[in-house]
Amino acid sequence: MKNIKYLISSLLFLLLGSLAIEAQNSKQNNHIFSVGIENTRFVYGQYIYKQHLITKLDISVYSEKLGFQYARGTIGYQRSFAMVNLRGEYIFGSSFNRSYYNTGAMIAADALFAKRLILNAKISPWYDSGYGYTTCYEAKIGCKITDHIDINAGYTNIPEYRMAENRIIAGFDFHVSKLYVAPYLSIGTKSNQGGKNIRILMGFGYEF
Repeated sequence: MKNIKYLISSLLFLLLGSLAIEAQNSKQNNHIFSVGIENTRFVYGQYIYKQHLITKLDISVYSEKLGFQYARGTIGYQRSFAMVNLRGEYIFGSSFNRSYYNTGAMIAADALFAKRLILNAKISPWYDSGYGYTTCYEAKIGCKITDHIDINAGYTNIPEYRMAENRIIAGFDFHVSKLYVAPYLSIGTKSNQGGKNIRILMGFGYEF
């Protein structure tokens, strides 16, 4: 049963999908459910109420034993003002065996100018029980190539998995109707953080 972690992750993803189908069948515009993959190593389910209140659950699919997998929950609120969307979140996560935990907040702003130029900024006070406190941030700039394809690049130290790392990020966002796919490169910049390594990461999501 060495692949049991993958079986459990698959069953969880199917369960989230079933819940999403139920949400779709309710036919209530006030309720939006989505499922997907984030940073290649997390599956998630997200629920948004009346376009504003956000709840989200992420669970890892690391190549580790079940006890070393990780789950985190997020609750947040978002609001749009003209060209700008603002979002605030509280996040708490822990490994299954409770060997470590982390918690923090995030404030994010997304803006679209002249129907083409995309600006994104995030700041996140973040605490990890093993690494201590870090003020994390992210800044990206992008361009809408077509109605369905965006390209963006930026700089961040927001943890992709657990540790805060200084990284350059760049990639595409393909979105059609309620489906999006987001492949991108993540390049470390500091050798003392395991750096100058390159990760190819994938995001995927479908909204019901």
